[in-house]
Amino acid sequence: MFSGRTAAYLHGAPELADVRGLSVEVTVPAGVRFGPVQGLRVRRADLPGSDIAEVGGWRCTTGLRTALDIARWEPLPEAVAGLDLLLARRVVEEAALRDAAGARNGRGSRQARRAVDLADARAESQPESKLRVTLTLAASRPCHSTWSEAPAASSSHASTSRTRTSAWRSSTTGPGTPRTDSSCATAAG
Repeated sequence: MFSGRTAAYLHGAPELADVRGLSVEVTVPAGVRFGPVQGLRVRRADLPGSDIAEVGGWRCTTGLRTALDIARWEPLPEAVAGLDLLLARRVVEEAALRDAAGARNGRGSRQARRAVDLADARAESQPESKLRVTLTLAASRPCHSTWSEAPAASSSHASTSRTRTSAWRSSTTGPGTPRTDSSCATAAG
């Protein structure tokens, strides 16, 4: 059965198909021996009937299951970009996706919840979505290194040189103070 990005393609999001041509994603029952087959990315899971749909004569995961699988399996920026597109195309409803991600446990469930929290149907492109995730993640981390002016090593010169320090710097409180804002690029300036 088609799943992941291949199922997203069938549901009307062809931009999510593996453009590198590396693989078609399929899910087979957990106990079934299948593969490896070149050109297929095989996942094993026992899918309940409620997670199976037929689209254009092809059996695949439902829009909701497809979105959850992308949120669980893909790196976070790609997962969010995929969710943005699936939400924008109305392949899945945001409330249903949020509820389903919140109810899941097991492998990838924490990342799925994070991806759903970052998803936004208003995104206009996958690069925009990926950049938004990158900036959001960068803003949630402190700047560990900044540039500051320091006296030059040579005593015969009365100049200064730029040196890298590992102190945190806040744009409002100065060097050495933990960050209180999210403008990492400004503080590192």
